[in-house]
Amino acid sequence: MRCDGHIKLTSEAIRRLQLNCKHMAEICDPPMLRPVPRNWHKPRVSNGFDNNLTAWQWFVGSGSHKPDVFDRGNLANQVMAVDLNAATRWTHDHPLGQRYHFMRAPSETSYQAYQNACRFIEENARAWVYAFKKVLLMKSPQHHPMRLDAVNKLALAVHCLQDSFSPSHVRRAFVTSALNFPVSLDVQLSNPNQVPPIRELFIYANQNHDHHAEDDYASGSLNNPFGELAVEATVAFLTICQQSAAQPSMALTGWESFKQKWLATAEIEQ
Repeated sequence: MRCDGHIKLTSEAIRRLQLNCKHMAEICDPPMLRPVPRNWHKPRVSNGFDNNLTAWQWFVGSGSHKPDVFDRGNLANQVMAVDLNAATRWTHDHPLGQRYHFMRAPSETSYQAYQNACRFIEENARAWVYAFKKVLLMKSPQHHPMRLDAVNKLALAVHCLQDSFSPSHVRRAFVTSALNFPVSLDVQLSNPNQVPPIRELFIYANQNHDHHAEDDYASGSLNNPFGELAVEATVAFLTICQQSAAQPSMALTGWESFKQKWLATAEIEQ
């Protein structure tokens, strides 16, 4: 997904998440989940204008702690900022950085890259549970470094998860043939009960980057089947994170069931 796509998908996932949250307010409505007003050129479609404006706004105001479009304590902002932060901008080209975006290094098989990406999501989710519980215990104010650290951990996990639904990062398909079927045959109208399994992770360095961007724009849109699946996966993921935060232990509950549904594999290269 592109910058604006990550924000649009995450914001919609948060909106749906909060419709049914049954936990205490500190978990259902923490500062990181509060919406940030934005004037999009196309609210439901990821596009070059919104993407470039988002990146420009972030670079201009990324040092701000004000509750505006630059707020680093906002989850949707930070999911987007994984692509732009100085600390993570290296990840697109470096072999070790491919797990940040659910892709693979030239030296890896698809299954090895898949394991690395899944482990990356799980480890950052566990780190968020631990960090967020400390935030609740210490009653940390909105822009306290502990809160920002927790948001960053969760943002890394969500960014990687959403990237797994971009056809330029991952081939998800129900079809068993090795033929290169059109994207429209790879997903059944974004039915969240019929999540297409992962069959291949792609190598960024080997791709045409213009075509990569086109797929990222399409799948980062709310009217796209892969975009809809990414939103529902984000809702399900944030739900298990909230459930984990509401329990006394530091465990991440529900991860294996989540993985079996949203990150299932089929005939992936070992």
